[in-house]
Parts: sequence; structure tokens; C-alpha cells
Amino acid sequence: MQTPSNTPLWWTTLPDGSSIAVPDDLTVMSRWVLEEQGDWFEDELRFVRRWFPQGGIAIDVGANYGVYTLALAAKGGSKTRVASFEPTPAVVECLRASLDRNGFSHVELIEAAVSDRSGRGRLRLGSTSELSELDSGASEVEGVDVDLVFLDQWWIDRNRPDVDFLKLDAEGAEVEVLAGAGRMLEACDPLLLCELKHGEDVNLSMCAALRRSGRELLRLVPGPQILVPFDEGGPIDGYQMNILACGPERARRLEDDGWLVRSIGTAAGSCSHEELSSWIADHGDLPEPADWSGMPADLVEAISCLVAATSSTAAASARMSATTRAFELAAAIVEDLQEPAMLASCAEIAYFAGERTKGNAWLARGTESIFGDPHARHRHPCLLRGVRGESEPPDLLGLRTAMLSRLETRLVWSNQFHGLQNAKLLRLSAAMGRLDPAIDRRLKLESRVLRGQARP
Repeated sequence: MQTPSNTPLWWTTLPDGSSIAVPDDLTVMSRWVLEEQGDWFEDELRFVRRWFPQGGIAIDVGANYGVYTLALAAKGGSKTRVASFEPTPAVVECLRASLDRNGFSHVELIEAAVSDRSGRGRLRLGSTSELSELDSGASEVEGVDVDLVFLDQWWIDRNRPDVDFLKLDAEGAEVEVLAGAGRMLEACDPLLLCELKHGEDVNLSMCAALRRSGRELLRLVPGPQILVPFDEGGPIDGYQMNILACGPERARRLEDDGWLVRSIGTAAGSCSHEELSSWIADHGDLPEPADWSGMPADLVEAISCLVAATSSTAAASARMSATTRAFELAAAIVEDLQEPAMLASCAEIAYFAGERTKGNAWLARGTESIFGDPHARHRHPCLLRGVRGESEPPDLLGLRTAMLSRLETRLVWSNQFHGLQNAKLLRLSAAMGRLDPAIDRRLKLESRVLRGQARP
């Protein structure tokens, strides 16, 4: 579906301060997600905002409404160069408006689809623009005719710039895009960000093409924001959406700069209960009195490792080692745990380590326990901060609300497609004066849809 060009625009501000325009129509995925979450939902976007160098050169293939384009333009500054490829005419209108409002004259917006050839093609329009894909060119396919370009020619026409980063979102056509970019990739060795899945299927052909070209596959560990090697033949977390890839020289530079860790060393030693209490008081829930003695020693050590993994002064290898050790300890003991706060802490460790499926399973157990036990008490320190006011002490209601809210926001990428899983319980929490801001936004969006206000 292509949003009509006369649809009013909705503006919002992204975390980096840039303004983005999308159609004011809640059936558009980007419109819903940006109001629901205040940002796009990919952890890799936050990595790009931290890593992309000042004055760097980037290419955004399948820019859509521009969350990556705008992030790259804002992070790189006015001396950077961003080439943004987007074929859908109505989407291009929105992206051009965003570039104009932000004054991002250093972005080149190209209204074309990227493939392994130049010419014309047929863009099959999805139910929302984020799902549109390039077809074989059959004229009977419902969609729009678009220009086709290949990256090697674009690169040569612009005097072979030294590209640092390439984001590739081609809805299944990644192999063709890579085939048309071989000379550029060989000369520049940019860091690539590619969609791992097309629908529910892992894009093994893309992984194979990247490896044949001599590139190492990487994945982002979201908590410490560190890249590690990726094995497409091993277990893949069901929520992993993207992979990254680069050649040996780029990998060496990433490793030297602390963005990539290949080998896991020894994790940091344990913290005292006093040190842990101080950290949890600032980041989680520390009931008074806090019962450390009732917690398994391995869980205490896992929390110690998580504290080490969040250190701003530790080397990347040390933070990654601590992350890995924290998850291993939590996974080894979680099946024997019954206390909701302990299960919630294990879930937070899993999320930090990029094990979202396991984190959801562990948090679901904790949520069932805390709502199913009328005699439950909140006495154990917890890595998940309860929903409460600034001056309010930790309590059971705050922890219940936080666990339910956290599970709601982690079960799906967005509630647009699935609705709220626990709407009645969340509204009950709201009625009792406890409501997470993220859930408040979701409840309001759902209410508008129920009232028939999905469109302006």
C-alpha cells in the first residue's frame, strides 16, 4: 500500500535530536512505532549512533522514512556524506521533508531501488512501505515502476568515495544488491548492516554471499553494544533481526577501537553486597531490608558480572567476558528459581546478553509467580526497577507492574500487529496509580484504534 501524497505529515523528534516526518496514519508501521516507542526498535540503530565516525561516508539502501539516514547525518556532522536510496515516491516526499527541516544538505536522496543492474523495475507495494519489495519486473504485479541502480556505478560516478558504512534493507534482494557492489566493497571494506531474515526465513544465501566475498559475519550484543562473531549454522535467537559484516581490515580497526571482541577472557571478580546494593539502588530495585542471604551465590555472582559489564572504564573484552559469564550463571540456575525478583533479574541479564527469547520465558515465569501468589513479598534485590515515583520506596506493586510492562514490551517488536497481550492487567495497574510510560503510550494507541481513529 502506498500512502497518498496528500496524507498530512506527523512530526516527531528522535533521541539524537533530529526531526522525522511520517504520514499521520497509524496503519503505517513507522508512524505507529515512533509514537509507541519514541524511536525505531532496532538495537543496531543505537550502535550506529555511537559508532559512526565524524565526517564518515555512508549508504542507506532501502531508507524508508529515514531513521538510519537521519541518524547517520546527525552523528557524522555536516562534513559527512550520506547516500539515501528509496524508491517509493510517497515515502521519498516524507524523507525529503525531514532532510529539509533538519538542514541535512549533506544527504544525497536518490529515488531508486538498488539491484545488480541499472534500468527499470517493478516495486511490489506491501501492506506498509517497510514491506515493499522489488519484483522481477512483471508488469501485472500491483505496484509502481521504479528506476534501478547498482552501487558500483553510483560509486564510480562519484569518484570512488571511501565508504565507511552500508545499511542494506532490500526485503530479500540483498544478494542482488551485493552482486552490484563488488568493486566498491573490495575497495572500501565498509561495515555492512543487513537484514538477517526475510519474513521468518533466515537469509542463508546472503550469509553465503558475504562469506564468499571474504567478509566476517558479526552480531551485536545489545547490552554492552559490542560486536561478536556470528555463526549462521548455530542457534539463532528468534528476535535477532540483523547481522553485520566486514572484511579483515575493517574488523581489525573495529577490534582496535573496542567495538569488536572475538575471544572471551575471564570475567571480573565478585562485588561485595555493599557494592551491589549501591549499584542496584541506582539501577534496579533494592527493598529495605534487602535479603541477599536468600539468594543463590551464583545469582549474586551473575549480578556482579553484569555490574562489571556496564563499567564505562573497562575494556571491551572485559565487558564482553562479564556479559557472557553473567548469562551462563543465570542460565545454569534459573530453572531452580521460584522467586519473582530473582527470575526478573535473570531475564534482565538475558536481555543484556542478546538472549531475548530466553529472557521472555524467564520473565513470563516470574510474572506468573508474582501474580499467582497472594502471599508474595518483595524482599530480594532485583535488576528490574519497579514502577514507582522518585521518592517512593520499592514495593510489590511496583515490581509487579514493572515485570508485566517489561514482558509486554519485549514479547513483540511492536504492538501494532498483535495488540496488547495483557491489556486488562495493564489497565488495572494504571487504575492503581502505577503505569510505565511505555505502556501508557501503547494503551493510548490501542484506545485510538478501538475508537476508529487509526487514520487522521
